[in-house]
Amino acid sequence: MIGRAVLFLLVVSLCACATIDTEVVTTGYPQTVQCPLRPVAPGTDGCVVTTGVGSNTIIAGTVLAEDATFLNGAVLIGADGRIVDVGCEAGAHAAAVDATVFECGGSVVSPGLINPHDHIWYNHRPPADLGVERYPHRHHWRLGLEGYSQPDYERAATEEQVAWSEMRHALAGTTAIAGMGGVSGFVRNLEDGRLQGGDLARPAAFTTVFPLGDAAGTMRQSGCDYPDLVNPSAYAEAGSFQAHVAEGVDQSAANEISCVTGRQEGGVDVTGKPAAFVHFVAASADDAVFMRDNGVSVIWSPRSNIALYGHTANVSLLDRLGVNIALSTDWLPSGSMNLLRELQCAAEYSDNYLDGYFSSYDLWQMVTINAARSFALQDELGSLAAGRAADIAVFRNDLGADPFQAVVRAKGPDVLLVLRSGRPLAGKADLLSALAGTGAICETLPAELSCGDGTAVCMSDPGGSRLSSILAANVDAYALMSCAAAPAGEPSCRPSWPEAFDGVPEIGVDDDGDGMLNDSDNCPTVFNPIRPMDQGRQPDWDRDGTGDACDDYPLE
Repeated sequence: MIGRAVLFLLVVSLCACATIDTEVVTTGYPQTVQCPLRPVAPGTDGCVVTTGVGSNTIIAGTVLAEDATFLNGAVLIGADGRIVDVGCEAGAHAAAVDATVFECGGSVVSPGLINPHDHIWYNHRPPADLGVERYPHRHHWRLGLEGYSQPDYERAATEEQVAWSEMRHALAGTTAIAGMGGVSGFVRNLEDGRLQGGDLARPAAFTTVFPLGDAAGTMRQSGCDYPDLVNPSAYAEAGSFQAHVAEGVDQSAANEISCVTGRQEGGVDVTGKPAAFVHFVAASADDAVFMRDNGVSVIWSPRSNIALYGHTANVSLLDRLGVNIALSTDWLPSGSMNLLRELQCAAEYSDNYLDGYFSSYDLWQMVTINAARSFALQDELGSLAAGRAADIAVFRNDLGADPFQAVVRAKGPDVLLVLRSGRPLAGKADLLSALAGTGAICETLPAELSCGDGTAVCMSDPGGSRLSSILAANVDAYALMSCAAAPAGEPSCRPSWPEAFDGVPEIGVDDDGDGMLNDSDNCPTVFNPIRPMDQGRQPDWDRDGTGDACDDYPLE
């Protein structure tokens, strides 16, 4: 993923025949293929449906496929919930005969979004009021240690409240989540074999919040004398491993890394199978190299990190070194209500603090194929390709030539259709009704809960909660959708640390807002403040005068 400010170029076909001539252009984006015009124009709501008598489905539009973007392309979905074909000729496939067809014109057909980390049982109430206080380590706010205050957050009391939170994610185009819990019938839950769906071959992930057994607040600046280091035998049968690591900005947060990677005496190496570390804020360039060399992903939650710790993971460093980065919401008390809001936070952070490092394509990958890779599920989820599960989200595109921007900048009403394994999950009620034969139970939300937009949600488990009981249990819950403006009480994505920096750039003086004047800043246009763990110096592992955050060769 090399995301710079690059132009989105179109490769236009020179013939409208059975074989489409294409040309590969290296721009930092996948190649774009112009398919012949389709026979039916899109409807006023982004799609028009022709109901077929067969059991297969075609979704046509701007298709964000695995290796190319197809303008006027299509995705053919089989009755088994798997993708049969993708591209210009999907509609001509033998399996397309008598299919139900969604003609979505310029709308964007994307893989369903994957949220690789959340705490779904804490997402029904509004965000906490965090004020200006920032914390060195997660235990400081969790337990109120060393004089720090504890934010208010509340665990859900019922499964209906959890279902409400899963509905919120589905309405934003999310089809899979690692939510530390969940309910049956909505999005996939990738850490629970009962809830991730029987159509995935790989076993569910093993996830842990406390891989060092430190829930009571144990912090160590050195050594691995923690209460209970996770034993690899505990997740021997899991498909992948995920843990909170280095959540904070002090030395005790940094020390955790070497204790879960076996690089410090008394530690344990958890990276023997596909692994991902959540947050990873207190990491060095050397830690990043270890992650790359051992195929360990980083789950990035910029809004929550900034709200709690004033900093976030050094993602430009991680990306330059080739570490797989996926984007997650973390949880509602300090994070984003859904992945669309987290994408906008990540885009804002990249534009304002990383000198525009990540493109819209880079960010889109973080919630699709990169997120799938973090669970070693890239052969089953996260891309539109033959054989993959038909987890799909269709977004209205009013933003012009860059279709990835349509996802990154989307709001709730822009989500037209969401499918999980080819079955309806959420979207516009009139579109979902065309898939009534799938057996899913779709019900329209009250207008005041769905931006007045005729939006419906679908439950694939007939034995699960019905919409009426979910609504009754959530009369005072946090909003389901973000309609136009930022949601009420949403934490800021502007980094800050009391008496050190306020995250407000001052052009010509402190261009990146990190509290370091330009003439003494080792990355003057890339935000890299001094963390409490950094011993008074901006991170520069190789001491060459260029900070790790902007150094193409940070260890040389």
